[in-house]
Amino acid sequence: MAPIQKIRELLHTPKKVVIVIHQSPDGDALGSGIAVTSFLKKKGHHVTFISPDTPPPFLAWLPGMETVVSFDEETTRKQATQALQEAELILCLDFPVLHRAGAVAPLVSASKAPKIVLDHHPDHEAFAEVMWMDTQACATAALVYRMIHALEGDDLIDATMATCLYVAILTDTGSFQYANTSAEAHLVAGTLIKQGANLETIRQYISPRQPLSKIRFFAHMFLKRLVVMPQHQAAYFLLPRTDYLKFKLQSGDTSGLASEALEIEGVSLAVLLVEKDEKTHLSFRSTGNIPVNQLSQNYFSGGGHRNAAGGSCPLSLKETEEKLRHMITTEMPQYLGNS
Repeated sequence: MAPIQKIRELLHTPKKVVIVIHQSPDGDALGSGIAVTSFLKKKGHHVTFISPDTPPPFLAWLPGMETVVSFDEETTRKQATQALQEAELILCLDFPVLHRAGAVAPLVSASKAPKIVLDHHPDHEAFAEVMWMDTQACATAALVYRMIHALEGDDLIDATMATCLYVAILTDTGSFQYANTSAEAHLVAGTLIKQGANLETIRQYISPRQPLSKIRFFAHMFLKRLVVMPQHQAAYFLLPRTDYLKFKLQSGDTSGLASEALEIEGVSLAVLLVEKDEKTHLSFRSTGNIPVNQLSQNYFSGGGHRNAAGGSCPLSLKETEEKLRHMITTEMPQYLGNS
């Protein structure tokens, strides 16, 4: 049975539905989650939308953000826990492996409720009854849009849903510049504009313009924390905890930094290493055929897309840097000249 047929059966009658997204949520996860929450409520379901972490400030403007229940906040954790314990259906958006749900993962695993996964990442584990996976989709939002269309819900898409789905596609395709920008991305985006996506507001918040504080932070990183390995077409930034505190960084403030290093001539692999939470977090970006999702998975317990991935390491920043340099010198030669 095709995934959409199973989803149609599971949503045939009103249920207590819980939507879960991945930790450190991005525009695709939040935009998709808000849209599905609104859609299912209109279909008569009781819906709770849970994020493992508090959404980043740069996405706080999204319409419908008030529906997000943050598991890491004491005031809403009890509500989230109760919703998962009482759930009759759990819908997991934008993550292919359960541990990406962070602190919410054990509760999802323990639930007896049927689970549905909508995701476009290449690596996954079968932890749900329905796994709707499409690695060719530009964003999870594209799968959400397909689901709504298949369930004959096009007329239920309002301005809030259209805006959130448009932002999801816009951010996951790098404003329609990344390699995952497909014909579907443009077609769905065009339809969402017709359905009320607020482009003026989107341009105001999702644009090349940046606050002065972020520009100064990026300048500091390029001047003081950038390491280039030209013989391996690689570059990386080191962000120690002291800098994180000095610049009063919040979730999302480092967004785009790794990609900036790809603008350096001759660089095909870029990495950001962040010392935080007693471990080192890594953000990978690449061009061409360099599979950073596989490299991150093999060396740093991570994963993601071919040209954009993340990972983490329990070692110190310095030790993680040494491990990264070993990875670069070991793995990059096979890709040089072909990226």
